[in-house]
Amino acid sequence: TPEPTPGTQEPVWINEFHYDNQGTDQNEFIEVAGVAGTNLQGYKLVLYSGGDSGHYGTINLSGTIQDEGNTGYGAISFDIPLNSIETGLQNGLNDGIGLVNPDNECAEFFSYEGDLTASIGVGAAGGSACDGEEGKDIGVFEPNNGSENDSLQRTGQGFYANDFTWVGPVTASGGFINNEQ
Repeated sequence: TPEPTPGTQEPVWINEFHYDNQGTDQNEFIEVAGVAGTNLQGYKLVLYSGGDSGHYGTINLSGTIQDEGNTGYGAISFDIPLNSIETGLQNGLNDGIGLVNPDNECAEFFSYEGDLTASIGVGAAGGSACDGEEGKDIGVFEPNNGSENDSLQRTGQGFYANDFTWVGPVTASGGFINNEQ
């Protein structure tokens, strides 16, 4: 497997997430994946909702990405406990997730259930390096009657976020490189 070229793209990306199911939210998480050995200290996940809410939460990341199966890559899952960050990850039209790197740059921003421009919003959780970014809908979503054991995931072959395609909902694999990846 060829090694990624250092400095050409971010060595970490958002790889999988589960945000809602019918009834009480359960098993919500966001997974990041990337180059093995990458220390996540200083990385942050920033959460956005459409409408007046805007930026509603920040999750500070920690840990070191482990090498899964001698591939040079790995994944770490971050649980969203019930009743954290307001009421967990937002669902419904126009929500988004951003990844801010240790240099306080918006390394990645995308939306789900519709396109979204990241904004501070009314009564927001403060600004973020992703404020003002245009998020394109990933094209898949979790229906309200979906399973708490499913997620949306990136799949395919490559070395960086843009090399992969979003699929789902499929059976969640938080903390592990996704099937067919």
